[in-house]
Amino acid sequence: MFALRRFTKLLPAVAVVALMGAADSVLASTVVTTGCPGTATTADRDFSVTPDSGLATCYDYGPGNIALPSGVQLLDKTDDGVDALSSAILTVTGTVEGIWKIAVPTGYKLTNAIIAFKTGVAHFDPDWAAFKLTDGALSGLWSVDKKHKLSHASLYGTLEVSQVPLPAAGLLLLTGMGGLAAMRRRRKLA
Repeated sequence: MFALRRFTKLLPAVAVVALMGAADSVLASTVVTTGCPGTATTADRDFSVTPDSGLATCYDYGPGNIALPSGVQLLDKTDDGVDALSSAILTVTGTVEGIWKIAVPTGYKLTNAIIAFKTGVAHFDPDWAAFKLTDGALSGLWSVDKKHKLSHASLYGTLEVSQVPLPAAGLLLLTGMGGLAAMRRRRKLA
């Protein structure tokens, strides 16, 4: 009995030390969860995104269907059943929380990426939220509270041709020039 009383007196101190250790590990890993809209006073429902690398910021949210400003290019949508080879491909698992991943085609880089999650229209607002991703953020976790299931997710952004050096082309050029020089030398000897 004495040990139990002593433990209950020490419990707050143990909890503080555990929380401080947990805070240090979160700061060390630089994983940041972003809520959108992020405050209970603004909305009834909150969406959140945690990228594996980089950051996400709340870009926009609202009721009804996703309504992003003009000039934002749609690259992929999870419920359209179409995955174009020239486009980045978005995959999302789960219905109230899960994993999101973006596959960028070889030779391209994704910039100005925005990922948006849309639930069914219900009694809670907002029905959708969009997050601006830093370049290089290509996967992470997502969730929505109030247990309303995900209708679909959309990926917006710009695909740019990445400037990848082609060492094989340079080697091929040198080999071809060497072959031409060898043929010329043979003709001179003949």
